[in-house]
Amino acid sequence: MTESAMQPSGQPSTWWRILRTPAFVLGALLLIEMGIRLTEERLSLDIRHIRRMEGIVAELDASTSPRVLFIGNSLTRHGADLDLMKEVLAANGVEELSVAAIHPDDTMVLDWLYLYDRYVIEQDAVPDVVVIGFAAWQLDDRPVTRAQSYRLGRYFVSDRMLGDLVGNELSSLTERMNVLLARYSAAFAARERISRRVLSLLPSYEDSAQRVNDMLRDANEDESARMTFERLARLVAVVEGSGAELVLVAMPIRSGYDLDPEIVRTVEAGGAHLIDLRRIPGLTADMFLDGLHLLPEGAELYSRHTASALAPLLSRSAAVR
Repeated sequence: MTESAMQPSGQPSTWWRILRTPAFVLGALLLIEMGIRLTEERLSLDIRHIRRMEGIVAELDASTSPRVLFIGNSLTRHGADLDLMKEVLAANGVEELSVAAIHPDDTMVLDWLYLYDRYVIEQDAVPDVVVIGFAAWQLDDRPVTRAQSYRLGRYFVSDRMLGDLVGNELSSLTERMNVLLARYSAAFAARERISRRVLSLLPSYEDSAQRVNDMLRDANEDESARMTFERLARLVAVVEGSGAELVLVAMPIRSGYDLDPEIVRTVEAGGAHLIDLRRIPGLTADMFLDGLHLLPEGAELYSRHTASALAPLLSRSAAVR
């Protein structure tokens, strides 16, 4: 304790005693929580998008034309040009179509499973067709990461499914506490986003973080061969069971990747469709912003090929007819 915090008698000052009281600490935490709640959407474009997802799905549901909902992550945000897809589909005879997309960053199969329940099924806003774009490891039954537990608790899992997530998907007390604390505390859930915003002020942080992510992903490639796909099977069953027709699209990334045969078997066994667009004619490495995300010229190629591949399926869909 510094001398300034001490009274001449050697006892802590009145201010120091106040700062150490539980009431002051609790009050400070409440102020921080209120501040984060009021500014949460300013933390990132991704949170702003997540907060709009309910409205996006509701607006699509209000359409009288056949409805197609794209679900994914930042690969979909960078790669799927919905207006261009509608043009290509119209040129292929699929007109009068309503499309929308929800694409929270860093999400994968477990996130999609719970956010589909919360934002689509709970709203009674099931579209005619659901298109989910994925790449590489994003359909594997991988351990839940800390950041993922925050997202699930704060934004994706519904009250109805919270018990299912905590009881069946999380394997440790830490994971369960992360989900529950993030659910009720915006400040707790935003910890990593705030840290990234601070770190992004450092020179070359973004490039260094991307390289670390690439190395971690490469280190896990051998492990992915031993992965199971139970969550994928559940996702297929939930989407198809809701009355929508499900299409999964394997998206391109710069380094390429193998498509596990079990993914194909799981998708086909559930009655869904799989479109393989890992390799697109004319798509070159310089059309990627980084190892994962497409630049606009790459997105145009991907969107054209996706729409062309979807056209036969949509044209014979009972919903579109």
